[in-house]
Amino acid sequence: MLIVNLVCLDVMMRAYNSENATTTMFAVATYLSLGSMVQYAFLPLMIIYPLMAIIDKIFRIKEVVAYIMGLIDPYWVVLGLGLVSFSDFRMPHFLESLPVADGNYLLMVFISLG
Repeated sequence: MLIVNLVCLDVMMRAYNSENATTTMFAVATYLSLGSMVQYAFLPLMIIYPLMAIIDKIFRIKEVVAYIMGLIDPYWVVLGLGLVSFSDFRMPHFLESLPVADGNYLLMVFISLG
């Protein structure tokens, strides 16, 4: 996850104030989408990088379309080639990994995660 995040950061910072950053946004979304296939921790990054693009002044309508296409494309390819069936996808169960404990312990877990 660290390597993908560093690559995405590098690509985003190279495109700062660029007139045409569609390939940048497509690449970042594709990396994050591929990562989300194997690790749920990439899902929050899918929200963070468009916010970074707004700050970097590269998020216009073409970049929004490229970002959405980049998110969809890896899943489309995997489903289209028949490598994974649609029934293999399921929603993550976030709260099952937390231990059953009192409120103070869970508060510390959520503070640490934040």
